[in-house]
Amino acid sequence: MATKKPRRTSTLGTIYQNRAGSFLARYDRDGQRHTPGHTFNTFKLADDWLAAEQVLIARDSWTPPADRRATAEAAEVRDSIILKDFATEWIEKRTTRTGRPLAPKTVREYSSYLTGRLAVLAEMPIVAIDRAVIEGWWQDNADKPPARQTAYMFVKSVLKDATARGLLPANPCQIVNGSRRARVTPKQVRSQLVVGLAPSDVDALVAALDRECFRAMLLLVAYCGLRPGEAF
Repeated sequence: MATKKPRRTSTLGTIYQNRAGSFLARYDRDGQRHTPGHTFNTFKLADDWLAAEQVLIARDSWTPPADRRATAEAAEVRDSIILKDFATEWIEKRTTRTGRPLAPKTVREYSSYLTGRLAVLAEMPIVAIDRAVIEGWWQDNADKPPARQTAYMFVKSVLKDATARGLLPANPCQIVNGSRRARVTPKQVRSQLVVGLAPSDVDALVAALDRECFRAMLLLVAYCGLRPGEAF
């Protein structure tokens, strides 16, 4: 409640003083009344706010103060989201290609990354995770390439979603071949393991198997050219 007569300080607006001694500023524009959303401790601070609003209008860069406050609050909330919280929600809402929730085993595996290999990143705000941070994490985890690769694929997917939601300008996971699984067995060793089988060899292997399903699978692989996943 105002206890003093309004004091006009500029052509833009008016300043009031309430019972508590604080100062309120307001002005009308485009048929609406606009305020800063808070009071000021001194008359000068209130007057400076009106003057700053006048500058925005003169520069044709003015937007309603309420809209600016909403944008700032949204940015503050965005900047406070840490990777662990975002990733946990991502895991909970993630579905398979058929639209089903993730299997409990997959949920446990993904969650373990946040307390394991990704623990350093998990407590960071998502907006602070840039390409340099990811590259530094990649180098720090060179001791276990397989574990690093699976954790990287996970965080890359999570940050891809964060980018789509506008939390990041671009996905910082840009490690060359980072999602490519390295072969443990050297090529020369693999070439020695893969040998051609004659039909008689296939028949001998089939006869040695004690389960019908395994015998059928071996025949499919040998004569139909199926990959292991397709055969299973």
